[in-house]
Amino acid sequence: CHIAAVEIGTGTIKVLIAHTDGRSIEFVGLGEHPSKGVQKGVIVDQRAASDATHRAIRAAENNARAKVDAVFLAQSG
Repeated sequence: CHIAAVEIGTGTIKVLIAHTDGRSIEFVGLGEHPSKGVQKGVIVDQRAASDATHRAIRAAENNARAKVDAVFLAQSG
């Protein structure tokens, strides 16, 4: 199972992908994309923020050479 941790910041969206078997975890990829639609930690344009988040996830998936099964999300300012 591949899981992704996504952090949506005002300047950058960062994604870390890990593989887990339920007992251990191995980090296998990361990606980032300039943040859009976020100002001072608040999503002001949902479509722009969503598009930028999907681009960051795709970059991480390409880096990991794996597709994500689950996403954990954090938003900061």
